Amino acid sequence: MHRAITILLSTIIIINAQAQAGKTALIAGGSAIIAGVAIYASVEQVHEGLEQQATEWFLANHPEERLFRLKIKNVTGTKLSDLSNVSCMLYTVHTYNPESRKIKDKFILVGFHSHGWINDNGVNFQRISYYLINRDQWEEFVKLWVETVSPIKIDWKKGIPDFAKCSERKFNSKDSTYLAISNNVDGIITTNYFERITYANISVFSLRFSGKSIDKEYSNINDESYDLVLIPINKVDGDTYIRSTRKLSFIDSYLIGNEKTICLFRADEQQFIQLDLDLINFVQSVFSKEIPS
Repeated sequence: MHRAITILLSTIIIINAQAQAGKTALIAGGSAIIAGVAIYASVEQVHEGLEQQATEWFLANHPEERLFRLKIKNVTGTKLSDLSNVSCMLYTVHTYNPESRKIKDKFILVGFHSHGWINDNGVNFQRISYYLINRDQWEEFVKLWVETVSPIKIDWKKGIPDFAKCSERKFNSKDSTYLAISNNVDGIITTNYFERITYANISVFSLRFSGKSIDKEYSNINDESYDLVLIPINKVDGDTYIRSTRKLSFIDSYLIGNEKTICLFRADEQQFIQLDLDLINFVQSVFSKEIPS
């Protein structure tokens, strides 16, 4: 299998294919795979091997799908040693109607990598587990994290609250539309004041995480300008974490982190998995595009 080194997203299109099983050794992408451990010579070959493994998992666990596309979201790094700290890998999965070739659904396949999944001996695929996440499940993930990291009690039925910073002089502690957030970062206490302007009728998938706030620029139909939806968040120092009050319903995991980091704590494996904000925003962009009817 030959691919250009500069390609960041590789694609596999499968039509009514079946995964190979029960073989103890094979050659793929210039690599040797023996007893679940593959030896690769480059980062590109690792990506190809991971994509093949993810495709085989999807084929084995979703035989009802006859036509689909699976793409790996590559991580940055030019050395194999750079990948040792990668605790998860994302794949986009699009399923299609075999007759019409129209898209049916979109998913994110998450590959969780246990410690030691890659070392000098190669990639140990037995240390990788997969979860297929649909749009509704990802919406639950985003809402739970917003509720965890923001001090605002959000009623999602009303819409997404839109706050703007205001002065201490304007702040009214007796008015529920105003909010004061005090943060202690490295022993320095600061207080920011906010005023709720309105509730924005936008999709949860439109939100973006910057590490400073949760926001989204959207068009104001009334005056043809652009407004910025701003959801204030708690800020803590880098060694302090906030944990969600409950687990996700679709995976045995709490959400843990701070304004700059989102992590999954897998209670079943006692594994701490960090999710880069760029990856979170990438998944947001995937699910923000609705499937045409």
